[in-house]
Amino acid sequence: MRHPALRLARGRTTDTAVTLLCAALLHAEGASSAEPPSSVQQRSSVQQRSSVQQRSSVQQRSPADGVCFDRHEIGQELRQGGQLLESRGAFLACAASSCPSAVQRDCQRWSSEVQAQLPSVIFRVSLDGKARADVSLSIDGVPQPDALAQPIVLDPGVHHYRVVLAAASPLEGELTLQAGEPVREVSVELQQLEPARHVPLLSWVLGGVGVTGTASFIGFGLSSRSLERKYEASCSPLCSDRQIDRVRERSLIANISLGVGLTSLATAAALYFLSRPEEPTETERPTLQLGVVPVGGGLLGNLQLRAF
Repeated sequence: MRHPALRLARGRTTDTAVTLLCAALLHAEGASSAEPPSSVQQRSSVQQRSSVQQRSSVQQRSPADGVCFDRHEIGQELRQGGQLLESRGAFLACAASSCPSAVQRDCQRWSSEVQAQLPSVIFRVSLDGKARADVSLSIDGVPQPDALAQPIVLDPGVHHYRVVLAAASPLEGELTLQAGEPVREVSVELQQLEPARHVPLLSWVLGGVGVTGTASFIGFGLSSRSLERKYEASCSPLCSDRQIDRVRERSLIANISLGVGLTSLATAAALYFLSRPEEPTETERPTLQLGVVPVGGGLLGNLQLRAF
């Protein structure tokens, strides 16, 4: 059995140890909270220097970096607006080696994503079942000379195209492309253009003669009738043979002119309809000028034909 005095001494020793431990903890906490003023000033100086360095780095950013950041932002806006072609161009610009590394990584990744979303189209044009490569092709009003040889990259959406070939009727149409769509092949079959029937040179000549003859018939016919009425009022029935011959002469000229005019017009029309249709050349377009000038007792016709 233990002695009571021994138990009392042990209990006092335990209490003393606990008291000393608590005092040590309180002293350490006070020491940490009561940091010397020099340490606080040192930490504040380090923070100020870091802030100054950050502001200095922003102020020292080169103009090229500014362009990189602008392309970085503009490319994202264009992509969200569906303008993938322009967006890809902006991303390629900010993916250059002269841009900051963080901007390069973003732009390289985004340009690859946009490239995968861009649709493309290639055209196959034929006439009478035969492929033709000598056509003029435009998309949205922009000539695309390579659209028959390789795919043309376009933005998603509706596009208007126009195909023109000299020997065929022009053809227009629309196509709708989706983002991420593979290469679309558009087949266009043109319709043969009907050959233009040109007016033969002899038809122009005979037509001019016909018009002149008709005008002469009208002029001499009116003149003959007018002279006949004049003589009826002045000398009939005692008019002289000379006066009567003048009336008959004008009537004869009018009748001959009518015959020549109608025959010429009929022949010109026959030659036109019997001629073989073909494309006219610039040298086969004659010009015809007809003039009728009134003269005493009749009309004077003037015909000018320029064939070349």
